[in-house]
Order: sequence, then structure tokens, then C-alpha cells
Amino acid sequence: MIGDLNLVRCLARVGVPVTLASWRAEHTNGLSRHCAARLRLPDPTHDPEGAVATLLAHALGCASRPVLFYTGDPDLLLVSRARHRLARAYDFVIAEGALVEALVDKVRFHALAERLGLPTPPTLPLPPGSDRAAAIAAWAHYPCVLKPACRRIGWEGSPLLRAYGRPAKVIGIADPAEWRPLLPHVAAHREPLLLQAAIPGDETRIVSYHAYFTVAGEAVAEFTGRKVRTFPREWGHSTCVEITDHRDLRALGRAIATRLGLRGVVKLDFKEHPLTGQRFLLEVNPRFNLWHWPAAVAGVNLPALVYRDLTGAAMPAPRPLRRGVRWLSFLDDLNAFRDYRRSGDLTLPAWLASLARCRAWEGFAWDDPLPAAVAFGRFVLRTGRRLLQRKAPPLPIRDAMATPR
Repeated sequence: MIGDLNLVRCLARVGVPVTLASWRAEHTNGLSRHCAARLRLPDPTHDPEGAVATLLAHALGCASRPVLFYTGDPDLLLVSRARHRLARAYDFVIAEGALVEALVDKVRFHALAERLGLPTPPTLPLPPGSDRAAAIAAWAHYPCVLKPACRRIGWEGSPLLRAYGRPAKVIGIADPAEWRPLLPHVAAHREPLLLQAAIPGDETRIVSYHAYFTVAGEAVAEFTGRKVRTFPREWGHSTCVEITDHRDLRALGRAIATRLGLRGVVKLDFKEHPLTGQRFLLEVNPRFNLWHWPAAVAGVNLPALVYRDLTGAAMPAPRPLRRGVRWLSFLDDLNAFRDYRRSGDLTLPAWLASLARCRAWEGFAWDDPLPAAVAFGRFVLRTGRRLLQRKAPPLPIRDAMATPR
């Protein structure tokens, strides 16, 4: 498994032994009692050939043919691009190669969505070398967001994002006047960019459809979800999410996934317009993700179904989904709480009450506490060192067991 503890615990619930492959030496995921072994993997972004060779060498020492799981975009691209070599040693299910490339690159996805008539917001690609200033001057959809075409290293810390003034996945633009300090950096940015109309409403209006499609195109199991909190509050990473069961959202997600020809696990993100209720498709992720752990707690364990399907085991009878199960990343959600409290939208008692509703936690489980304990100890030590050095501004707290959102 190229993954994290959310995925590990999905498989642990059904007794599947896991070898955790990771290139992040500082992560504590491998300390989980559910990990039978840990495999040090070269970074798939910088050394994909080394990562593939390491995976193939590991498979040679396995007593039986292993099943391969993957989480983040780099993992997804590694498996997709080396699928023919990896398939000699591993069983896995993944979307068709050209489709994976189109879903990871937002410019390609925009072209695909237009061709298929998918319900995406108004979008304008801004390729490198084009007259971006002229394209922006002709843009009429405000408010809007500017985002990188791919989740590549270099967005965080780029002159463009520094000019924006705060860390974020995207840059929010309320009106044309806000372009003035950004335009020189937009023109100089070397990577493809995308301009997209922002759908009104906060992040709680982002809902998602999740499913597992077999190689034959059958949807074995499905569930839906919604974001509860993010950090930063606008266009941030999920810090608290909730499992839901909306029939019409399932129908919409299934129809779009079928039109795309998706196979394997899928996640479609939508944002609901607060006035019309229309759902706009924001992105499609054909990989495992943090949502699978709270869904497993709620009764729909997609990774376990994938494992059973690929190993030829009998598929279990469908279980009823327990709506309302929440997942939370405590340290990240603490930052989110501070953000929401400053705007007067969340009080301390209400936040504490929301913690009590959570049944799945990032990194922590009562029956597997060591990874979280070590990660929290490292956080305390880092904070203590900074305080002793008289550097005490608010810390950008990030869990040592961070998960692709």
C-alpha cells in the first residue's frame, strides 16, 4: 500500500495484512500495529523508476500475489504510468491511462468536461506563454479562483502565491481590481494556470460522490459525503467531513462516472449553489482517499471490497449505511476552529460538541494509539523549541500523518 493510516485501518477491519510503502521518513504511519511491514520507497515524483523497481523487488519476496493500493496523485500517476510492469507482480484496479492523465491535469479535465457536457463552472485555461493579462481583462465571471493546473511542487512558495499573501490551494479574486498586484506574477508563472468562476456559498456546500466500479463497469458500492470544516476556511483542506446518503447525488455521480468510463475507486466533488441548488462538478479523483475510513466505520468499506474483488473472494451482502459518521483531523481542525471563531461562526462549546460526534480520526484510533502519540510528541517538541527560541507566532500545524484531501 502506498497510503496512510486511513487506508490501513479500512483493511485492518477485515483482517488484511498490510505492507506500508512510503517515501516520507518522518511519517509515523508505519508504527501502526496493523502494518505487518514497512517499505521505504523512493519519491515517485522525483524517482519513479526507482519506486517501481522497489515495488517489483518487494513483490518477489511475497508468499502470494499482493494487491496494490494508492492514495495521492503522485502514487496514482506512478501506478498508472507503470501499470503494465506492475501488473506482472500485483493485482490492482485503476482507470484507463489517458483518463487518469486528464483527471489529474485541470486543463485537460476542462477540455474533457466540455467535450462530454459535464456540469462544470465557467473555466478559462491560462497556458504558459499566452497573453494572460488580455485573457483576464476579457474574463467576466466574478468572484473567481485562480488555480494551478496540477498539484505540483512549486505552487506553495511561488512568487504568485507570495504576492497573494497567504497559503492556499487556490487564489480567490472578488473583483477585477484585485488583479492589480498579481498580474506581473501571473504573467511570469511558468506552470499552466486555470481561471474558474467561484460558486457562491462556503465549503460546507461541497458534497461528494464515492464508489467502486469493477473492471466490468459495475458500481459495487456507493456513498456520499459533505465537508463540515476546512482550513483555510476558503478553498482549504478538509479538517472535518461527514458521511451522508443522498439518493439524487448518488444518481448524478454514477451517471457522470459512467459517462467518463471510470474504473476502480472514484470521488467526484460538487459544489451546490445556495440559491438554485444546482450542483457544479469541481474535480474527479480516481484514487483512494481519507473518506474511505469514515465510510468503513459507517458500514461501506470500499478498500475491503476492492481487496475481495481482486482476490476472488465472495462479495459480502450490502450493508445499510450509517449516516452522520464524521472524520476529523484534530490539529488541523483546531486551526479551522480558530478561523471560524474569529468570524463568529463557531463557539468553543459548539466545537467541542462537534468533536464528540466524530467516530473516525486522522491518525488516531483507540486500538492503535502509537502513531498519533509519537506524532503529537514531535509536535510538542517542535513547538517547545520555537517558544524557547522566542519564535511564537501561530504555527502552521500540519499532522505528521497528513492525508491527500
